[in-house]
Amino acid sequence: MDDLQNLENCTCLNAECDCGKECKCKKGKCKCKKDCCKWFKKHINKEFWLYLILIIGCFAIFSVIYVLAFQQGRDNYEKQILDLNGPISTGIVSAKKKDVKVDMNLFAEVLKTLASRYYGRDQLTGEKLIEGAIKGMVNSIDDPFSEFLNAKDKEELDTELSGSFDGIGAEVGKKDGKIVIIAPLANTPAQRAGLQPQDELVAINGVSTYGMTTNDAVDKIRGKKGTPVELTIMRSSFDKVKKITIIRDTINVPSASVEMLPNNIALLKIYNFYQPLSEQFAKGLKTIQDNKAKGVIVDLRSDPGGYLDLYTEIGNYFFKKGSVLLIEDYKGYQQNQEYRAYKDGELKDMPIIILVNGGTASAAEILAGALRDNRGIKLVGETSFGKGSVQELISLSGNNQIKLTIAHWLTPNKIDINKKGLKPDFIVEPSKEMLNSASYGISSLSIDNQLKKAYDELIKIAK
Repeated sequence: MDDLQNLENCTCLNAECDCGKECKCKKGKCKCKKDCCKWFKKHINKEFWLYLILIIGCFAIFSVIYVLAFQQGRDNYEKQILDLNGPISTGIVSAKKKDVKVDMNLFAEVLKTLASRYYGRDQLTGEKLIEGAIKGMVNSIDDPFSEFLNAKDKEELDTELSGSFDGIGAEVGKKDGKIVIIAPLANTPAQRAGLQPQDELVAINGVSTYGMTTNDAVDKIRGKKGTPVELTIMRSSFDKVKKITIIRDTINVPSASVEMLPNNIALLKIYNFYQPLSEQFAKGLKTIQDNKAKGVIVDLRSDPGGYLDLYTEIGNYFFKKGSVLLIEDYKGYQQNQEYRAYKDGELKDMPIIILVNGGTASAAEILAGALRDNRGIKLVGETSFGKGSVQELISLSGNNQIKLTIAHWLTPNKIDINKKGLKPDFIVEPSKEMLNSASYGISSLSIDNQLKKAYDELIKIAK
């Protein structure tokens, strides 16, 4: 009877437990038929399921973030550091109108081999290896005027262009893969020793220049004042190489000078387009004007060039306003750029003859080419060097730079003289007397046959 009473009072009669089993009434209370349901009935509710779903969701989100962050970190690491224990994936270096495919696997193999097998690997540093690789990469483009400059190289270049340094006083460059003298600078040990434009430097202090960069050669030639350097040179007129020992000195390079020749003819020598040129040219111009010169011989022989902006400044003295000074040709990668005279120059109507030789290069060639194209001015001497390219100093990380050929310059008539040079209207080879080391570079109408020819031609047109 009690059981029946309890059964009647049981509110969950015929209900089911949470675990799907039939409820059984016991002492007026719902009881699961199976013991397994008892724990779930006591501990599990809606809040538990919400918390469980929240935890699982957070774990899933964290896992996705972790995987993405790990992948990004690995990608950044591979871009910056060479993994010596594994291969490096192929990448693409993008540039305007050109995609250069780069496979770094071989590079990594060589680097790993050096680090693990080279006898002197305990002396290797990552900085030295990477700098060597970078220099090799730049050299591989076979452009004699493009090069990687570390902080020391850049400092030396700035010193040279400032017009004062210790060395022998010669502009050095590359031509046809060889280290050559572009020009011995005026009144320097190099000039007094008889070095000439186009002399090939076969060795420096007995070390072959084969494979050297221009900066490597300059580093070996430069040194403290009073110390010797031995140069092994080859010249087209030599039967065999010759060794010349030159004592280094402090080089204070003039940029321009003026002297008056008979019949009121001015001889304007532009030695280079370095920083002092602006001031020295202005002084020379005053001398020309004060003496009321009838004509000017512009001597650009052995002028290695220098800063392009100094040319555009000096060029304005020679032309009418609006005249084209030069054209920068970017080979279609960007629009060509023209530089024009912004004023009527003080020498725009002056009768002029130009002297050039194999050491006339870069900015000096630009001036000679513009004077010929714009004004029909005649050139006397020998074919110029043929450096018709424009370099830009591009800053890199770590205080490094790359001096890179970014364009060719064209004369106003759109003539590219790169590797060809300017051929004179009057070809005059230097006389033996002129090439004598005691007189080379001295202004003498009786010794300098090129100067004499320029003077004779100018007398014909000077008023």
